[in-house]
Amino acid sequence: MTNSPQINPDLVDWARQAGYAFGHSDQLGAALFWTDPGGETRLFVRGSAGMATLTSADRGEDEVFVLSSPRIEIIEDYLWDFFGSDIRSKRRLPWLEVPTTEAQLAGGFTIDRGNDGFAYLIDAKGERLVQVRDGDVGMMDLVLLSHLIGQSSSDIKQSYESADGRPVFAH
Repeated sequence: MTNSPQINPDLVDWARQAGYAFGHSDQLGAALFWTDPGGETRLFVRGSAGMATLTSADRGEDEVFVLSSPRIEIIEDYLWDFFGSDIRSKRRLPWLEVPTTEAQLAGGFTIDRGNDGFAYLIDAKGERLVQVRDGDVGMMDLVLLSHLIGQSSSDIKQSYESADGRPVFAH
């Protein structure tokens, strides 16, 4: 069974600041973010069998898998970053240099590149926290998420609002 997960209201507000609208679609079984106006880009968050999944689609295109996690909070961490980049641009803040290479993986995490076409972010307890398609973009997402997981939403938000990326991305 697929249902529309509850999304943190602060994240919904953050998305609105980035130019996205939000709603729940019973027909699609998803929490839905879309660019407003126009809906050119749509992000779908679905929950099913203990797993949250994020997909995206551009107008006229099919949905594509972005990532999945047993924890909705990790999907939200990804979205804090996704919308944060747009907010930085709207506020004319400098480009934020974030960790993206496997050498920059946060301590306590590893990446498992499975033989199934996916890559997984693994925590110190050996739990698979995030699944992405194995490839350059997926690997960059896992590395960035390794730095966001466990951070408070207020610290992530503050980092995207500050010129130097503090407190999460201070160099």
